[in-house]
Amino acid sequence: MKERHRSLIIGQGLAGSILALTFFELGHDFVIIDNGDEKGSSWVAAGIANPITGRRLSITWLAEHLFPFLNQAYPRWEQLLGATFFHPIPVFRPAMSIAEQNDFEGLCASEGYREFLKPGKIKGNFPQLRLSDGVFTLQSGWLDVPPFLKAVREFFTNKGQYHVQNISYDQFDISIHGLIFGGEHFDRVIFSEGISMLQNPWFNYLPLKPAKGEILELLTEQSYPNYILNRGCFLLPLTPGRLKIGATYSWAELDDKPSKSAEAELLKKAEVFGLASYQIFEHKAGIRPATIDRRPFLGAHPSGNALYIFNGFGSKGVSLIPYFAKELAEHLLSGKELMKEINISRFLSFYQDHEIFNS
Repeated sequence: MKERHRSLIIGQGLAGSILALTFFELGHDFVIIDNGDEKGSSWVAAGIANPITGRRLSITWLAEHLFPFLNQAYPRWEQLLGATFFHPIPVFRPAMSIAEQNDFEGLCASEGYREFLKPGKIKGNFPQLRLSDGVFTLQSGWLDVPPFLKAVREFFTNKGQYHVQNISYDQFDISIHGLIFGGEHFDRVIFSEGISMLQNPWFNYLPLKPAKGEILELLTEQSYPNYILNRGCFLLPLTPGRLKIGATYSWAELDDKPSKSAEAELLKKAEVFGLASYQIFEHKAGIRPATIDRRPFLGAHPSGNALYIFNGFGSKGVSLIPYFAKELAEHLLSGKELMKEINISRFLSFYQDHEIFNS
C-alpha cells in the first residue's frame, strides 16, 4: 500500500498557494486553512520577478536556477487553473550617462550576466523618456498576484481542500505521531503565515525583519513602452493609461496604512521617467515577511513535533517561492536535504536562547 502523507497548510498567501500547487502536482494529500481575508503583503505585492536587482545591478541569489524554473511553473499553473496572471516582460534600466552605459555594456559581456542582461535602447515615440539608452533584463516578468490567489482559492475550494477558518494555536494537539486539528489527523502542519509568524509560539524565535512597502496605481494619458522601467523605483505599464509604481521600504512604521510620505517619495522618483500627468487611482501598503539574513525560513521546528515553516520570502517571493516549494516538497516526500542557507537549523542558537529566556 502506498504510504499516505498528509499536510496541513496554514495560510493562503503567495507562499501557501504555491506550496499547495506544488503538492497537488506531486499527488501529495493536503488541506489549506486560511482566514479568508484579502489582506497581507501578498494581496498588495507588485509581483515583479527580476534576476538583476539593486543599484549595482547584482544578480539575484540562485538566479540561474530560480528564473528558468519560474518561467515554466507560472505558465503551467495558468493552464491548470484556467486563468491568466503571469506576464513575461523585460525590465529596462536607463543609463544616466555615456560612462554608465559603457559600464552597463561591460557588465552584459561578463560571466554570469550574459544570460540575464543585454544593452539596448527604447524604441518608439515616448517624448517624456529623456533617457532611452540602457540595459534590458531577460527572463523577467510580473505576476498579477490577486487574480492568482483567487484562482488558487477557487480551484482548491472546488476540490474540498481549502477551508476558511480563524485558528488559535492551542487548537493543535501535537504528538510524536503527528497532530490533530479540527478532529482530523495530519502528519505535519506547515505554517505560511507571513508576518503573523510573530505571534506563532513555535516559530516566533526566528529573526524576522518585517519591511513595510507601498505602491501606487495611476491613471495617465502619457504612454509608455511595454517594459518595466527601473531606476530608483519601478514603473510597470498595466494597460494603456494605467501604471503601477513602487515600491518603498520602511522598517520603522510597521502598519498597512498608506502614507503621504511614501506617496510623495514614489512620485518624486518616477519623475526620472517623465511622469507628469496622472491621477492616483489606488494606494496600497503591506508588510513584507523579510528575514534578517535575506534568506527564507524553511524546515522543521527543533522539537521535531511535525511542525514546519515555509515563510520569510520578503520582496522576492514571486521569484523565490516556486523553486523552494519544490525543495520543501522533495524534503518532506523523499528526504532530500534542505540547503543550509534556507534551513531554519541555521538559527538553532536563537531557539536555545529563546527557550532559556522563557523557562
